[in-house]
Amino acid sequence: MRRLLAAGVVGAVVIGVLLLALAYRNQSRSSQQPSEPGVGEAQGLLGQAGFRIKVSHVTRDLPQAGLPAAGAGLRYVGLDVTFYNDSQSQQRADPGDFQLRDSQGGLHSHVGLGASSGQCAAWRVADLHARGKEGEPPRDQSADQVGPVFGPVGLCFEAGGAPAGPLVLLWNPDVGFLLPGVQLTLP
Repeated sequence: MRRLLAAGVVGAVVIGVLLLALAYRNQSRSSQQPSEPGVGEAQGLLGQAGFRIKVSHVTRDLPQAGLPAAGAGLRYVGLDVTFYNDSQSQQRADPGDFQLRDSQGGLHSHVGLGASSGQCAAWRVADLHARGKEGEPPRDQSADQVGPVFGPVGLCFEAGGAPAGPLVLLWNPDVGFLLPGVQLTLP
């Protein structure tokens, strides 16, 4: 009985070490910039997950006409993002998966300000079906059901610091347990 218990403990430790090594490997990969500017791909436990985004139309200092005033010392940053699902399973496009790190190191969540707010418009979570699997049941009943491509849709954040300062978009899609997010330096 003790041998069996010891073997189980050793097995659990080996599996834990392997999972940590895979997570570390993916962490290293996710922090690298992709070869195509503005493109980031989610990492699964065994490598690329087949779920990526492309960022376009970055506006570092959005005019505030028609928008509520940004917080003290802050401005709005807007961008468009398009989602691509090349995996074999449904993926979720969710504005809540994004944050912006401004030049002062502040982290800001997406601000959806209503339907008529341009890049700051609110949008619903969307399930992206894999190619040829449009008839599958939805992953999320309350989400919009779309094909393998969704967007472009706007994202809007408050940000501090100089408008020309560095901005990093952080994307943490729900593609697996304990997996690193994607970091994209914005132009």
